[in-house]
Amino acid sequence: MFAQPGQNPVGAARLKGPAVRGNASLTLPAQAGTLWSAAGLRGTLESMQYAVAAIHIGGFDLASLLQLVSLVALPFAHEDLAIVLGAYIVVNDLMPAGLVVAGIYSGIVVSDFALYGIGFGARRLPWLRRHAVDDRVRGFGDALKRNLFALVALCRFVPGLVFVACVACGWGRVSLARFTLASLLVSALYLPLMLYLVIVFGDALDDHIGLWAWPFLLAALGLAAFARRRILAFHGAVGSSEQAAGGPPLSGDGLANLPSLAGLPRRIAPAELIPPFLFKIPPMLHWIMLGLRYRSLALPSAANPYLTTGGMWAESKSECLRAVSDPQRASIAEFVVLRRRADASTLSFDHARALRLLSDAGLHFPVVAKPDIGRHGFGVRLLEDAAALKDYLEKFPAGAKLILQRYIALAGEAAVLYGGVPGQGGRILSVTLRYFPHVVGDGASTLRELIGRDRRTRRRARLHLGLDQSHLGCARGALDGVPALGEPVRLALIGNRRAAALYRDASACITPALEARVAAVFASMPEFHYGQLDLRFESIEKLRCGESFAIVGIKGVGSELIDVWDPSLSVPQAYGRMFARQRLLFAIGAANRARGFEPADLGELLGRLAQQTDLIHRYPASS
Repeated sequence: MFAQPGQNPVGAARLKGPAVRGNASLTLPAQAGTLWSAAGLRGTLESMQYAVAAIHIGGFDLASLLQLVSLVALPFAHEDLAIVLGAYIVVNDLMPAGLVVAGIYSGIVVSDFALYGIGFGARRLPWLRRHAVDDRVRGFGDALKRNLFALVALCRFVPGLVFVACVACGWGRVSLARFTLASLLVSALYLPLMLYLVIVFGDALDDHIGLWAWPFLLAALGLAAFARRRILAFHGAVGSSEQAAGGPPLSGDGLANLPSLAGLPRRIAPAELIPPFLFKIPPMLHWIMLGLRYRSLALPSAANPYLTTGGMWAESKSECLRAVSDPQRASIAEFVVLRRRADASTLSFDHARALRLLSDAGLHFPVVAKPDIGRHGFGVRLLEDAAALKDYLEKFPAGAKLILQRYIALAGEAAVLYGGVPGQGGRILSVTLRYFPHVVGDGASTLRELIGRDRRTRRRARLHLGLDQSHLGCARGALDGVPALGEPVRLALIGNRRAAALYRDASACITPALEARVAAVFASMPEFHYGQLDLRFESIEKLRCGESFAIVGIKGVGSELIDVWDPSLSVPQAYGRMFARQRLLFAIGAANRARGFEPADLGELLGRLAQQTDLIHRYPASS
């Protein structure tokens, strides 16, 4: 029953601090009754006593209530933070474990529904759509409709993806009933498991280092958040003044004389709908299995023993091109190589040197500038004049090398993958056509609207609209223009998945004539047994005859298997091709190891990967 005025409710009030174990208590001063002389103060204090007494029913005090509220609220900010706090409370006997689980579980489920509401509301509120929806949300929305439970479960264990998945459910109009069931079941499995692990780990640390155990766990949480921002960042950076300046020339170049896409039943490959980190898991496991079988995870680096890491990571593009000897070198688009000086004050000197190199090689603008070490088109830009070259050099990292290459204005581009075990002969493994990112005008919509309406280009809309700092995007004036009916408008110079390019398998182009021509190129390169040629060609007919094409790039064992992204291929077919190429890579590496060539050690490979990744983030915007 409630205490009378002048008495402490429920005996002596017990104030339990967050770091207190056991039953330590603090009694209100006995002299407090002498202060209750004013009637108003007495009434107010009586009300407070009644509230505190009510909170004490069942041994539940105000501090515990605040802790419970925190457990419910923290999942909105970070689920792992709530789990660490819950583990701390349980380890220190501050609240029953069941109540802790109930609080965190409620917070997780309610936060899931809040994120679902954000995604659903983004369809009606443009300002919300700008802040909450990007390519990853759109991609998740399609995939979640088919694999809701599997993807939601995986996102619980991958830092930073719960936000994307739940917003994508609302954006993609996933059934609310299915989403509710998935959230309830997945959270019910995930929370007890993770809370148990943190309690066990935290309790063990607490016995050894005391309260420092919990800051240690929070620091680990901070490192996970840092990794999420660097690796799984959700929001792209806002555009810079550089991106507002313009982009590549807008034309139909790269679309003429290619097979029509009109009869293609779908424009996006099933494999593209799977989040990249999920799609890579089976190939990674297959690679590990092959590494154990051949006793070396780095064995494929021996496939091209004279090339840095075999071309897996951080190989030199110019080194690959220069490895081609006469007479096959005549097929390579002319280029010059320049190393940017370490002193940024030498910009004028580097600019003059680059112009002199171009003049000596007989090259004229426009030229294509590309980093000597790179991937996925980062830093690749078309330069129209000397002023554009100077601007590019100014932003290029000091000490790094770049290539200036003749711009090949032929109609199409293809990637030809070639490989073979030494002593057994090589063959063309695939020919893949690149359809550069483009939209087709309808005579009424602006380019900006066409980009947002096309299912492929809207997945990379931030890139083309100049909202991604790694790419120039289209010129603002062009975005507000209205392309003519049926006019194809090319959106980027780079033709890869990063820019929403479309790939089509062109195995029908493999003829004895093309095979002989490609084999001659690779045979002219010393100990080069697996790689890819990037070709610009005039027409499909001449490509089949092995004529009228120019080589603009050569890659080693790190060549992306772009033919697996053909929209006509199923996911099992895509994996089948990837696994077959991996088996061939290990077989080539094993054969070369038997001939005395040793693969790169794992430390060197990781170092080269780190070098390449660091450079990619420092290159000027691509076009």
